[in-house]
Amino acid sequence: MSPLRHLKSLTLIELIISLVLMSIIVGAFAMIDSFCYGHLLISMRRAQVQQEASFLVGHITRSIVGSSDRGGAIGDTINPPIAMTTIGGDTTMTVWIDYNGNGRRDASPADRQIAYRYRSAPNYEVWYYPDLTTAPGVYEVITQKKISPDFGNDPAQPTYVLNPSADTLEIQVTACWDPDGNPDACGSPKNPSIRLFSRIRMPSVSAN
Repeated sequence: MSPLRHLKSLTLIELIISLVLMSIIVGAFAMIDSFCYGHLLISMRRAQVQQEASFLVGHITRSIVGSSDRGGAIGDTINPPIAMTTIGGDTTMTVWIDYNGNGRRDASPADRQIAYRYRSAPNYEVWYYPDLTTAPGVYEVITQKKISPDFGNDPAQPTYVLNPSADTLEIQVTACWDPDGNPDACGSPKNPSIRLFSRIRMPSVSAN
């Protein structure tokens, strides 16, 4: 008997079936990898957006409340502690700070203003001026191109309330991975966003 009769080989049909099964397996793994990567990317974007908004709200809160180095927002109904204005055409929130920490509103430079300036498209940043009174040209960029335009647009712009029971600053900030919204709208799965609201108590502000 010829030894060739004991050899086995794949038929064309078996080869095609094997290739099809292999393609399905490879395609399934590729889809799983793409799905996991997409969710990881979205989660990373959402985390960074939340970090930007949280940092900005926290920064404003610390300025308003004050620290061991200097007091917080200072003023009353006659001398408002907070004002919405513009710098270079950009919406800006200015805050009078109890710079010398004596608990009362004094004329500058004893007490000074700080400012938060919103730089719109294409920046989408917030600039912080730590001493607008004596060093108006000095600022820090405290966010990274994630703050949406409603930072300075009514009804989301910062507002403050002076009354006997609550001297507060109410602020709402929206951050978006791509504030431009092109091609994916802000808040869509590929372009996550977050909106934070905070009511900040101003301990050095008088309603009288």
